[in-house]
Amino acid sequence: MLLLNLASLLFLMRILGVMVKRMGQPAVLGEVLAGLLLGPSVLGLVQPTETIISLAEIGVVLLMFIAGLETDLHELKRTGVPAAIIALGGVAMPLFLCPLVAYAFGLTLSEGIMLGTILTATSVSISVQTLLDMGYLRSLEGTTILGAAIIDDILGIIVLTLVIGVTGQGTGSLLGLILRMALFFLFIVALGRQFNAMVMRLALRVKLRESLLGITLAAVFLFAYLAEISGVAAVTGAYIFGALISRTNYKIRISERVGVISYAFFVPVFFASIGLRANLRTFNVQALSFSVALILAAVFTKIIGCGLTARITGFSWRQSLQIGVGMIPRAEVALVIASLALARRSISDATFASVVLLVVVTTILTPPLLKWSFKDV
Repeated sequence: MLLLNLASLLFLMRILGVMVKRMGQPAVLGEVLAGLLLGPSVLGLVQPTETIISLAEIGVVLLMFIAGLETDLHELKRTGVPAAIIALGGVAMPLFLCPLVAYAFGLTLSEGIMLGTILTATSVSISVQTLLDMGYLRSLEGTTILGAAIIDDILGIIVLTLVIGVTGQGTGSLLGLILRMALFFLFIVALGRQFNAMVMRLALRVKLRESLLGITLAAVFLFAYLAEISGVAAVTGAYIFGALISRTNYKIRISERVGVISYAFFVPVFFASIGLRANLRTFNVQALSFSVALILAAVFTKIIGCGLTARITGFSWRQSLQIGVGMIPRAEVALVIASLALARRSISDATFASVVLLVVVTTILTPPLLKWSFKDV
């Protein structure tokens, strides 16, 4: 039955991926929709079994490794201080507002903080594609959106690590958590480059088919494991290892090889599992009201948080609006954080379903809003 379920998911994901791409939306939306359609929300043909969830966990580690590989440090330097300030505004506003929204609907403070963490990171892919189509990607506003999105993804991962550490069981005090994190990152800084060099030399010396890919994957999972036992999220370890590799001459070769197996199977299974685990049939009037409030919070925390900080850094009001709108969409990193939160029971199934709905809505909403904000420019 597992093989049939995987075949059904992969086949439908490809069909829906092509359809949403033709409508100007990212393929990830089609993958989530495939899970929603085949899962408990609609047809109920595929259940989120333990095996599928395990495959999804591998997918999320590989996804964050690829995100680290694609972190452009030169782009961060080019956009500089304004992008960093804008990113801080886009992180601070969700962390402040989401606990208030959660409290208004009877959720706990810890769940509200986790929601704020989920809403910190921007999925810039849809904004980039829209700006590229309009010819504004290399504009000052476009490069600022790109730089700020990269920075707030990094900040989101840092906040995730702190929140999971503080709210997780057996993690000790905040001071103890920070100490463990500091030791882990010191280890990475001290040994990471030497370890990378050793791994690459070993991979090139081993005369086996795809030895570079095999040894790289072993290193990714090792870094994820070391991060996890240090009290840091496993995805953080994978992300850091990817960022270290991104500064080497092997980046392109590794990215191509890891990308093939990741995007062909593991990453799509992860995004499909999001849809499988979100049962929209459980929605009642209160759940729908909460989802609407959460979507509004997601939209306005980025417009206000990023827009106001953009204005403070010297952008015009119109440019500030454009930057704020470009930072609205949530997808990959938000879904990663939400999945981790659900696995740790930091959020409920109903809240998780609301997050999935939020991702779908903000993904669809951003292109027309972005085109409107650039109208008559």
